[in-house]
Amino acid sequence: MPMYDYQCSHCDTTFTELHGSDVFLKDCPACEHATLERQFPRGIKAVTDREYFRGKGTLADQFAGQERELEFCVANAQRQGYRPSIHDIYDPGLALCKGDKDGFISPTGGRAQVKRRVAELTAEGPIPKAVKLAPDIIESIRRDRIAENPDLAHVNQRELRESIVDKHGNPDIEE
Repeated sequence: MPMYDYQCSHCDTTFTELHGSDVFLKDCPACEHATLERQFPRGIKAVTDREYFRGKGTLADQFAGQERELEFCVANAQRQGYRPSIHDIYDPGLALCKGDKDGFISPTGGRAQVKRRVAELTAEGPIPKAVKLAPDIIESIRRDRIAENPDLAHVNQRELRESIVDKHGNPDIEE
């Protein structure tokens, strides 16, 4: 996953976030205004741990006012054998599920811990395996479409099924 630099046009907070290219952050974590702008790289820049984690806050800051959410995440990490510190940072982008122990970054782990986790995620997944759309699912969608638009009952049903596979399935998978 790539790292993106953001700057808030309201309070001038800058920070770096690790996420997929299809994600665009809008709300500033510091002032909570929807005034974030993704910054374009201006060449290679050395980012310290302090710069990288600026604006993220510790668990207490991240879950302020959401104590039940914090308790859930901490309990889930403890079930996996990790005891989060109040100084940890939780990054849901590194977690496979809410409260995943690998989503917690310790104060001593820093960017190195994030890089290791990203390497694990890209090496082992989680990339879903492409599968052929099941005939019963195609039929269910076809029936739903006809129920919504009865005129579809009079079109070529093979073409209707093909359009469903084109939209919802993976037509490149061989049978």
